[in-house]
Parts: sequence; C-alpha cells; structure tokens
Amino acid sequence: MDSLRNSLLALAASPEVQDSLYPDFTAKGDELVLDFGESYETVELCKLTTAQAEALKSLDNFLTAHSGEAFSDMYLDVHSLYSDPRWDEIRKLASGAIEALGWPVEQPRKNSAIYVNGGFGEEHT
Repeated sequence: MDSLRNSLLALAASPEVQDSLYPDFTAKGDELVLDFGESYETVELCKLTTAQAEALKSLDNFLTAHSGEAFSDMYLDVHSLYSDPRWDEIRKLASGAIEALGWPVEQPRKNSAIYVNGGFGEEHT
C-alpha cells in the first residue's frame, strides 16, 4: 500500500510538485498516471471499506475515461499539469481517495526508478 499512498500523494500534489518528481525528459503526466495504475492493480479492493474502494475506483474510472490518443496532450505536455482542468479533477479525486483511506497529506517522494533518456545522437556529459 506504500506505493499506492505515494502515487495518490503525487496525483493530489500541486503542479509544481508533480513537475519536480520526474526528470525533465520524461512525460511527467504519463508517469504520474502509470505509477498510480501499477499500484492500483495490486490493491485488493475487497479488503477496503466501500468508501475507500469507491474513491479509488472513481479516480481509476476518470483516468480510464481520459486515456488514449485523444487525450495524449494532457499526459505528454508538462504544461497541462498547470493549465488543464482535467488535472484539477485528478487532484480532487486523488485527494478524496487519500482522505477516504485516512492517510495524512504529505509531500510525495520521488520515484526510485531509473529513467533513461532515449535521445539519439545527443551527447551527455
């Protein structure tokens, strides 16, 4: 549940915090959603209260309804974190899930994953 908690904290965080969680060459919105998706898949909803399970399902349903090519801009363009009202809704739903789970609101920690810049022909020193 630790990864779920951190992914919810990241989704509920301000755009500035979300922007700081991943390297600049990544699709930050996509990473935020992927982290949640991976942790959500491991949750046994039957072990949660109805309110907790519904709060998580509401967030997952919103993300699912806003996935695919038609919505790629909100995940691939970092400026969307700041200006797209759908991100405000994601933050609201994530905050609701945190509250339903009874977790304190804290600063999310950076993901410990290693990101490789796939830029070809670029020199890195």
